Amino acid sequence: MAIIKRAAAEVNRNLGLLNPGIASAIIQAAQEVIEGKWDDQYVVDPYQVGAGTSQNMNTNEVIANRANQILGYSLDNAHKIVNPNDHVDMAQSTNDTIPTAIRLGVLWRLDELLNSVDAQVKALQEKASKFFEAIQSMSDSADFSASLRSLAITMPRITNDFRLMSSGPATGLDEIRLPAVQPGSSIMPGKVNPVMAEMLNMAMFQIQGCDLTVSLAAQTGQLEVNVMMPNIAHNLFEIM
Repeated sequence: MAIIKRAAAEVNRNLGLLNPGIASAIIQAAQEVIEGKWDDQYVVDPYQVGAGTSQNMNTNEVIANRANQILGYSLDNAHKIVNPNDHVDMAQSTNDTIPTAIRLGVLWRLDELLNSVDAQVKALQEKASKFFEAIQSMSDSADFSASLRSLAITMPRITNDFRLMSSGPATGLDEIRLPAVQPGSSIMPGKVNPVMAEMLNMAMFQIQGCDLTVSLAAQTGQLEVNVMMPNIAHNLFEIM
């Protein structure tokens, strides 16, 4: 998050939107956060509401407070000039900073993860050459199932938007009109349910359930046999 705040301050300064002196203080304060100097000031629990708004504001406030100190203002000074919203959070939203931070965090640690996995693969290959050429593995089936799970996670996200945008017209958004493919409620004449979207969601939930079964079954193999292979086959074919 601090990297994002620093980058935003640099861009806003270069665009002439942020006072250079304030930008410089924000950049220095953000760098101190990056270096871990103010970790004890991050008090927000990971379990929070608002899509990460609390985390975003925690970052804005830490950087703003430190920037004010850098500029010579005490934290209890009512006239301190760096504002967490107007300056540190300038041209940003929680809905873009948090997803960006998640992706940066994953990329930041990806090399470390891949190095560990590569080392594990090498060690197993060395053992395989000494003891057994290959163990029984259903990882390819698990990989295939997991790829379908990713699809099954994405599709409900899309259909839920359709359901929300088609709600109404009296008390909903009523931004789109879905085709009426089924009579509505028996007690509310004229009602149109988003049945195709709901049907797709149910199918996607089923895929996710089958994938969980496949993943649990795939890890049950021992030595050169996996007694759960019929279960793997059944659930793979169910989701296809």
